[in-house]
Amino acid sequence: MKKFSTLLIFLIICSFSTDAKGTLTFRVQVGSYKRADIPKNIKQIKDLKKYLLPNGYSCYFKGGYYKYFEGANRALAELKSKGYEKALIRVYRDEKLLSYKNAKSIVMMETYNPTPIPANEKIDKQSYSIEQKKTFGNRIGFYKEILKPEEYIPGIDTALEIKELPEEIAEEEKFKISSLWKRKKKDNSEEQEVAITEEEADTVEIDPEIIAAVKEAVVEEKAEEIIEENDDEIILPENFRVDDIPFFKIYLASTKKGKPIPTAVEYAPDIVYTYIKRDMVLYAVGYFKNSADAQADLARYVDKGFYNAKIIAIYKTIVVSQRMGDEILSRVKN
Repeated sequence: MKKFSTLLIFLIICSFSTDAKGTLTFRVQVGSYKRADIPKNIKQIKDLKKYLLPNGYSCYFKGGYYKYFEGANRALAELKSKGYEKALIRVYRDEKLLSYKNAKSIVMMETYNPTPIPANEKIDKQSYSIEQKKTFGNRIGFYKEILKPEEYIPGIDTALEIKELPEEIAEEEKFKISSLWKRKKKDNSEEQEVAITEEEADTVEIDPEIIAAVKEAVVEEKAEEIIEENDDEIILPENFRVDDIPFFKIYLASTKKGKPIPTAVEYAPDIVYTYIKRDMVLYAVGYFKNSADAQADLARYVDKGFYNAKIIAIYKTIVVSQRMGDEILSRVKN
């Protein structure tokens, strides 16, 4: 009874703050791994998004930014059922990633009293890129946050606590955040590594490795959204008439229009095709009759360093996702 009363009080308090919580979105973080520790079957996760981090770590997310907590929670449950026990939900307020600590009350509130989902909305509705003008600043915060050693495990049974790394492995596993943010001495001499507080963050020079990773992530998420956006342009009702046969390619990378071709793409040992969508240039290779044939070659490009490589389809000159390509191909009459 006492436990129930505590929960009731918590929900009442949270209900008064819902108007002030801003626009919330949710992401499902699969985990962060050193290269040697990446699960062998992780590529079997659908809609997997990979971020390359300094110090040789990779952080994986499933899908994009979920509009509703329930959609993210279902995706989380799917990951847990496949053995990814450290997977968790990350919370964004007004497109800015919240810390584990600040997200606790929101996750608990949504767990016990989820936001209603309109009948005409998909539970797993999501977007892929952040369009806010302060995107770059947000992304720096994002990388700082996912580099932290704490592991926040949401859920009723865990009491939404922040779990510290065991003392005996903490030094080996945790990231040395202070080495990523550097401040110049007043006499412009050699840079000195110092620990940086949140208040000082705006006055600090950020490690070029972080900046490069953030820039790549922004471009890749916009490219992914463009590909998925084209799916919405092709409506497939029951009587949809397929008047062209789609073919499949392996997407390698993107750049903003007018920017230099990525070095890795420029020296790819294959013919590289370009597709221009809005202000983005998409680079792809290969020509496959179906996605299964493309899948056989996909790992080869990932191993060459194209970590964002994925299968796409071309239908009547329009770039669409593998999912849409498969759906269109399934309706082609033999």
